[in-house]
Amino acid sequence: MNEQELQNIPLFAPLSIENRQEIALVLHPKRLSPGEVLIREGETGDCVYVIVSGELEVTQAADTSTHVLHTVGAGALLGEMSIFDQAHARTATVRALTDVALLEMTHDDFEQLLHRRPELAAELVREMSTRLLQSNASTIQHLTAKNRELAEAYEALKAAQAQIIEKETLERELVRAREIQRSFLPRAMPQLAGFDFGALMTPARSVGGDFYDFIQLDEHRLGMVIADVSGKGMPAALFMALTCSMIRAEAHRWKHPVDVLAAVNRQMIEVNQAGMFVTMIYGVLNGSTNQLHYARAGHNIPILVEQKADARMLDFEKGQALGLFGNPVFDPQTVELSPGSLLILYTDGVTDAINEEQEDYGEERLLASLSAPLPASAQEACAYLSAEAAAFQGTAPQFDDFTVVAVRSS
Repeated sequence: MNEQELQNIPLFAPLSIENRQEIALVLHPKRLSPGEVLIREGETGDCVYVIVSGELEVTQAADTSTHVLHTVGAGALLGEMSIFDQAHARTATVRALTDVALLEMTHDDFEQLLHRRPELAAELVREMSTRLLQSNASTIQHLTAKNRELAEAYEALKAAQAQIIEKETLERELVRAREIQRSFLPRAMPQLAGFDFGALMTPARSVGGDFYDFIQLDEHRLGMVIADVSGKGMPAALFMALTCSMIRAEAHRWKHPVDVLAAVNRQMIEVNQAGMFVTMIYGVLNGSTNQLHYARAGHNIPILVEQKADARMLDFEKGQALGLFGNPVFDPQTVELSPGSLLILYTDGVTDAINEEQEDYGEERLLASLSAPLPASAQEACAYLSAEAAAFQGTAPQFDDFTVVAVRSS
C-alpha cells in the first residue's frame, strides 16, 4: 500500500504526504470473499479495518434470531475500539456481502506508530474519532428510523388486535341475535284437527329478514303468516322482529286478513324511517270449513298441490307490500283444502336461488319439484323443497333467506 492510494481513502486524505507515507508502512491489505466473516460478535480482536471497496453486512444476535443493523462500504471504519483495548469484545458480526478490499492495522502497529510519531498517531485518532462520530450519527439515524417503524408496526398490531376483539364480540352478538330471532319463531307446529303443518327457514346470513308464524285464534281458527323483510342481515332482522310483534297483536283485534294487514301497515308507516318494506301473506285457516281466507301483500303466489293433480299457482290479483304506501292494495283470496291436498307458502329465497351458471331456480322448477311424488308429512315436504333448491344451487353461495311453510289436509 503506497501513499497515493491512501489519498483516495477519506480517513487518510486529510493527512500530509509524509504522514500518509508513514501510515502506509503499518497498513496491511486484506481481501474477503462473499460470505466470509471479518469480525465475529463476542470475540476479542486487536485489529482495526478500513474498507477500500466492496460491501459488508453488520449483524447482531438477539435472543434466538439475528438482526441486520446496517451495511457498510468504502471508507467505513471497523473494529476501532481494538486500537485502545485489546480485551474489548466485538459487539457485532461483520460479514462480506461482495468481494471486499480493506486495510488492516493491528494494535501493535498502532503502538509502534504512537512511539515513533506521536503527533501522527494523535492526528489519526482525531480523524478516526470524527469518522466514528459520523458513523454513530448515521447509526442513530438508522435506529431512530427503525424505532419509528417499530412504533408504527406496534400501533398497527394494536389496531389489528382491536379489530380481532371487535370481530369476536360481533360474532358473539350475532350468535345471540340468531338465538333471539329464532325465539320469535314457533317452538312447535300448531295442532288443528285435520291438518298437518311444517315450516323451515334458512337465513342467508347469521340473521335474516324472513319469518313465519302460527297464531291460535280460537279452537277452530288458526292464523298463518309468512313474510319477507327487504334487505338482509341485522337491519332486516330488527325490522322482522318489529313486524312479527305487530302482526301478532293485530291478528287478535281484526277478523278479516285484509283488516289485519291494513292495521299493521298503519303502524309500520308511523315508525318506518329507514324506508324498509315487507311482503307478507296472512291468512286464517278454518278447521270447520277446511278453508283458508288470506290476504297477500306483494308476496309470492301460494302453490296448491291437490291429490292426483299437478302443482299449480293459486289465483291472484294485485297486492302491494307493507310499509310503502298509506293505503296499499291487498290481494284477498280464499282456497279450500280438500283431503290430501298440500298448500305451500314460500319466500323469494326459494325461487331466486342461483346456481354456478347464474340461473334462477324459478317458479317452473319449483312447480316441477312439487309435481313429483312428495313425502307424506308437511315437514318432510319442506325439507324436500330445501334439498331440491340446495342441489340446484350447488357450490354457489346462498343468495337470499330461504323460508317455506306447508299445510297438508288429511
